Amino acid sequence: MSKIRPCDLYKLISQPLGKKVDQEAVEKWSKAFWAFAKRENPPGDKTFVMMLPPPNVTGDLHLGHALTAAIQDALARQRRMDGKSTFWIPGFDHAGLATQSIVEKLIWTKYEKTRQQIGRENFIEAANEWKELKRDQMRKQLDRLGLELTRDREFFTMDKKSSWAVHVAFKRLFDMNVIYRANKPVFWSHELDSTLSDIEVERVGGIHRYIRTGEQVEQRSLPQWFISAERMARRAVEVVRDGSIEMIPPNYKNSWSSWLTDNGIEDWCISRQSWWGHRIPAYKLNSEQDVKDNWVVADNLQEAQRILKTDHVTQDSDVLDTWFSSSLLPLTISGWPNKDEFSKSCSQGLYPLDIMETGFDILTYWVSKMVMICLTLEGKIPFKLVLLHGMICDSDGKKMSKSKGNVIDPLDIMDGASLESMLAKTKELSDQGILDQQQLKIAQTNQGMLFPKGIPTCGADGLRAYLLSHDFQEEVVKVQIQQIDKIRRLSNKIWNIVRFVTMILDSNKDVRIQWDADPRDIPNENLSQDDRQLLQDMAECVFVADDSFNNSYRLHNTFVRLERFWTVNLSQEYMSNIKTFTTAGQIQEAGKQKLQIIVYCLSTALKIIHPFMPHLSEFIYQNLKLRINQESIKPECIESLQRLGDMSFPVPHGWEKFYVPREEVRDSEFK
Repeated sequence: MSKIRPCDLYKLISQPLGKKVDQEAVEKWSKAFWAFAKRENPPGDKTFVMMLPPPNVTGDLHLGHALTAAIQDALARQRRMDGKSTFWIPGFDHAGLATQSIVEKLIWTKYEKTRQQIGRENFIEAANEWKELKRDQMRKQLDRLGLELTRDREFFTMDKKSSWAVHVAFKRLFDMNVIYRANKPVFWSHELDSTLSDIEVERVGGIHRYIRTGEQVEQRSLPQWFISAERMARRAVEVVRDGSIEMIPPNYKNSWSSWLTDNGIEDWCISRQSWWGHRIPAYKLNSEQDVKDNWVVADNLQEAQRILKTDHVTQDSDVLDTWFSSSLLPLTISGWPNKDEFSKSCSQGLYPLDIMETGFDILTYWVSKMVMICLTLEGKIPFKLVLLHGMICDSDGKKMSKSKGNVIDPLDIMDGASLESMLAKTKELSDQGILDQQQLKIAQTNQGMLFPKGIPTCGADGLRAYLLSHDFQEEVVKVQIQQIDKIRRLSNKIWNIVRFVTMILDSNKDVRIQWDADPRDIPNENLSQDDRQLLQDMAECVFVADDSFNNSYRLHNTFVRLERFWTVNLSQEYMSNIKTFTTAGQIQEAGKQKLQIIVYCLSTALKIIHPFMPHLSEFIYQNLKLRINQESIKPECIESLQRLGDMSFPVPHGWEKFYVPREEVRDSEFK
C-alpha cells in the first residue's frame, strides 16, 4: 500500500465491514495508517526502554524469535498506551563461529575451496554479503509481524559503534587485570578448528560435546585470553539477591546463584580461532615465547610498536567470543563508551533497560554476562527486570531443528504454505550444503507427517495471538498447528460482533450514541441485571490485564479472559438481549442504553486486545468510531485520528464497583 493518500485511507475504513475478515487488507490498512498517524517519541520523565535480543545472521527468523517479538511488542504497545515514551531497540548479531561455519559450507558448495584457500579478506567479504542478505530478510519478517520497533536506533554487533565499544571494553578490562592471557586447559572443536567456552560444552555419557552440534570435543592446554569471572559473578548474584534486578519466573534466581557461585564459575575463555568477529586488539612481539611481557593491548599497530619499541610486532589473529560483544549491548545502545552520550542516556531514563526479555536457555550464556560486564565497567546494572520465556517445541515437546524437519517458518503461518513449498525450502538448505543428504531425508519425511495438508493462512495477528495464548513462562511452549485455527475463529467473532452493532447503528440514523459516554456513571438502579453482568465481565478483563502487564507478566491470562469475553459474555449472553430491543429497524428506549454500554465495552475490549492483535483491533476500532462520529470526521482529517496504540490503556481505577474477584483464569479455558 505504497503512496496511499489520506482520502484512500478514509475510503477503506469508512465502508461497512464485510461478512468476514480480509486479514491481508486489514494488515495493509493498519500499517499505512500507523505510518500516517505516527507521533514523536522523545525521552521524558516516563520512559520505557527495551532491547530486542539480536537474532543471529545465520538464517531466517524462527518461531522462537516470533515468540520473543510477540511478547516484547505486546509489552511495548501496552507501555505506550500507559503514557510512556517507548524505545524498543532492534539489532542483529554477527554470531561468530556459527555464521563462519555456514559461510564456509556455502563457499565449499559453490567453489570447492576452504576459507584458508580463498584467504581472510575474501572470506570476510563473503560473510558480509551473507550478513546483508539475511539481515534484509529478517527485517522484512519483523515488519511482517507489525512490530513497533525504534528503527532509527537499530544496531549490528560489528558496526562501527559496536566495534569501538568492544575495543574500549577489552582495553579497560585488560588494564583492570580482569582480562588476562594464560596457558590453561580449554575445550577444542576439531570441526570449528577453534576453542570453545565451558558453557558451550556439556558432558554426555562421560564425553564432552559441543552443545550446538553434538560434536565430541577435547581439552587442550593452549595460550588464550580469559576473563576472570569469580569476583564479577559474586556481584551479579548480589544484585539479584538484593532485588536490584528482578527475575521472572522467580525460580530462576536459584539457577542464577547456583551457576554463578555455588558450583564455582570457571574463567571465561574469550578468544576464538575464527575470522568472522571482532579481532582482538592485542599485539605480540615477534617471538616464539608467549609470555605476558611480549603482549600489549593498543588502539592500532603503530601504538603497539611504539610501546614495545620495535617494528617486529604482529596483531593477534584470533577474534573475540560472540558473547563478549553481546554482553556490552545495554551499554552500547546507550551511547557508551562516549561519556557524554552515556550520561545523557542515564539521565533520560534510557539506561538501565526496563525489561530484558529473552529465552531461559541463554540466561547463563548472555544475561549473566551482560550483568557481570556492565557492573564491572560502569558499576550500574544493565536492566531492572529479567523476564524469561520457555523454549518453542513441536507438538510432542521436541526441540525444533532444521535437520528434524519440525521447524516452522513464521511466514508459513502468517501467509500459509503448502507441503510442497515447505519441502522445497528444506531441499534448498541441502543444495546450499547446510543439510547433508541423510538430514534432508529425515527432515522431509518428518515434514510430511507433521504437515500433511500444509499450514493454513493465519495472518500476523493470528500468529502473535496464538503464541501469546500460551503460558510462555513454562519451560516448554508446545506449538500445535491445529490450535492456531481457533485464533482465526476468534478474529471472525470479534469482527462479526462489531459488524452487527454497526449494522444496527446504520439502520437507525436517528439514534445518537455518544462515543465517550461512560456507562459506569449510570446509577445502579437504572442498570438491568445483564447490564451489570457485562460491566462486571469487562471489569474483570481490566483487572486481569493490569496484573498481566504490570505484575505477573502472564499475558496469556489476559488473552484467555478476553477470548471468553468476546465469545461468551458478549456473543452468547449480551448480544441476544440487544436483539430483543431492536425490532423492525426500530430501537426501543432500553435498547439505546444497551447500545451505549456495548459500544463503550467494545472500545475498552479493543484497547486491551490491541497488544495481542494490533492490526485487527486498529481497523475495527477506527471503523466503529468513524461510523458513530461520521458527521464530524471528513476524509482530509484522517491524519488527525489518534492511533489506538496512542490511547490510554484501561486501568482498574473507575471499575472497582463492578469488579467481583473470582478464581484465577485457567490456561485450559482457551485451549
